[in-house]
Amino acid sequence: MEDYNEELTELVESLIRTGREDDWWDFKECHHEDRAALLHDIICLANNRADRDTYLIMGIRDKSFEIIGVENDSNRKNQQNIVDFLSTKNFAGQIRPRVEVRTIQLEKHEIDVFIIKNTTDVPYYLVESYTDTKYRPEPPKKRKTVQAFHIYTRVMDNNTPIDKSADVHDVEYLWKKRFGLLQTPLEQIKIFLRQPEEWTEENSCYYHKLFPQYTIAIEYEEDEDEDGFNKNGHRSFYHHLQSDTSAYYGTLKIYHYSTQLFSCQITALDGYRMVAPCPEMKFIPYRNYGDPNICLRYYVTSGLKYLLLRFLEYHIGNANGHEAQYATQRLLDVILLFESDEDVEDFAIYVHRHLGSFDDKLSKQREPCIVNETDIAKKALAEEIRYSLALKEMQPAWEQFRVENE
Repeated sequence: MEDYNEELTELVESLIRTGREDDWWDFKECHHEDRAALLHDIICLANNRADRDTYLIMGIRDKSFEIIGVENDSNRKNQQNIVDFLSTKNFAGQIRPRVEVRTIQLEKHEIDVFIIKNTTDVPYYLVESYTDTKYRPEPPKKRKTVQAFHIYTRVMDNNTPIDKSADVHDVEYLWKKRFGLLQTPLEQIKIFLRQPEEWTEENSCYYHKLFPQYTIAIEYEEDEDEDGFNKNGHRSFYHHLQSDTSAYYGTLKIYHYSTQLFSCQITALDGYRMVAPCPEMKFIPYRNYGDPNICLRYYVTSGLKYLLLRFLEYHIGNANGHEAQYATQRLLDVILLFESDEDVEDFAIYVHRHLGSFDDKLSKQREPCIVNETDIAKKALAEEIRYSLALKEMQPAWEQFRVENE
């Protein structure tokens, strides 16, 4: 989290040095008195055309870009204030912008930064107009109203006026972004995987019903060798949590027409009751040079491997009842989930700096029963299970640590 705030501070400093505003950042001297004006700014930045996270930066004087801070601002809002505020607004489809509020220090002043996350849920717009009835402006100021069914955006340093709607070509761009018409084929496949019911399977090959040029092929390694003996592969620790501990491997490939976009190793779980992409791996250094590293196995929930895991769980589960779901849950009992690669790095740093807590949680893990392995393998596999369970138990403390240090 410290590293993240340092990066954010460097970013804000660089934006101040430009001496201007643009598509994806906007400076404000103070927090909004009129919450309708705040909502308008958030929607404009959420519907930006820069296709990236955007920043509403509080505590910077307009035009001169002098750092004045918000530490004495009576209208100051935190993360929970913004979440509560947006949750009460009647957005189309009840889909709302995601906003993170962070505070950084610049020249001994506190600067609040609203980070409006980049998503494909655009355009955001209201289906019921909003006016801040608690705002009592002094004449000649008037209350503002965010209009229902008006689509707002931001072009360069200009927001769409609150009483107008964006130009038609800007609106068209936002809808194309939502429907995946602006993304690369690999970005589009991520969108399509989130709707597994839109795919059809035939002979271990899946194709999208509306866009059949997208296909997913699964190639399994042979279960038997030339002499007919069982080719049970190397078992990872997570195989030993399944009812059937056998391990078989294969390759999953994603194609756009005949072009291969992606491939990864997959493994059968619980005797082919489920098939899953093999989790990612990261090593966390232990105390001393000679100590074995802590092995972190994980998925990033926005990544292709995790999306494929849930995709396969849906399709295989439809074929075998709930067995695929049970096998997936047993896998995720020892595999950690993160929202981004940055979170993985942040967690690894946290664990390395809190090895005493890790040791404490590790000491409380029961020795799992491992069968059908050599004594050396049993010890190593049992240790990996205990390490993963201890890491899982550390994750809530890390999340709380992040919140407290935002």
